[in-house]
Amino acid sequence: MFTEIETDVLLEEIAQGDELYESDAYRAIDIWYSVFLKIANESKAMKSTYLYACIRDYWKAMEISGWFDDLVSTFFWSGRNREKEREDFCKIMMNDFDTGNIRNVFQVNLADLFYLQGKENEANALVENALADYPVNFFGWQLYAEHYAKKETKKDMNKAYRICERGAAAFLNSRMDASILIENGADIFIAGFAALCESLGKDEEMDYWQRKNKDLKEQREREIRNYNKYEAYNILYKEKETIETIDERVLSEILDPCAGCRKRGKCKSKSA
Repeated sequence: MFTEIETDVLLEEIAQGDELYESDAYRAIDIWYSVFLKIANESKAMKSTYLYACIRDYWKAMEISGWFDDLVSTFFWSGRNREKEREDFCKIMMNDFDTGNIRNVFQVNLADLFYLQGKENEANALVENALADYPVNFFGWQLYAEHYAKKETKKDMNKAYRICERGAAAFLNSRMDASILIENGADIFIAGFAALCESLGKDEEMDYWQRKNKDLKEQREREIRNYNKYEAYNILYKEKETIETIDERVLSEILDPCAGCRKRGKCKSKSA
């Protein structure tokens, strides 16, 4: 387990990566991945499947975990620029740690790399497993379909269409809020499906999915407005509750001038 000083050093290294992230994401990966390996190796030495088991301070573990999402997404967009590190990173998370319901994220990430490396069968197996476990990962459906749509042969375009049909069924069967669906890439996937329908001459389907995408985005806007209203109401209600509490105390002292001093045990009239 890392000491407090060792943990602070890790946080400083993560901050160095943060400073580089906007200007040079690949150098940020080099720093962040080094930090990841230190954390992963220490937790594995403790025989724990929890990545942050080696961080003694809970709040510092939470602070470090905030950086992790940036590392995941930076690897995803890095292509083959850090392919060995990217593959090792995904495999360590999949094989050595309990990733719970986000295991599909690492499977799709690794599948994307395998597609770039020409390992189609391995990539397909990873995506199929990921989507079987979590069918609303629409980034996964989009990646899967795009691999075949890019080839632009009739056979591959039809395969891409069949993949999109499966993803579309997952979308239609989902009961998630629009905001969560969009966080999972539903709007991007549906837009891609509509474009694929257009290229295949399926104009009615294209129109249908374009309308669905518009409806989805409008629903998200309504959810955001309702959430903001709910938050505003909570703030106003708490302020009103505070004011009413103060008013009741003030009122009680007006009705009984001795109330305030009796509470302090200093009312002279009490003994009179």
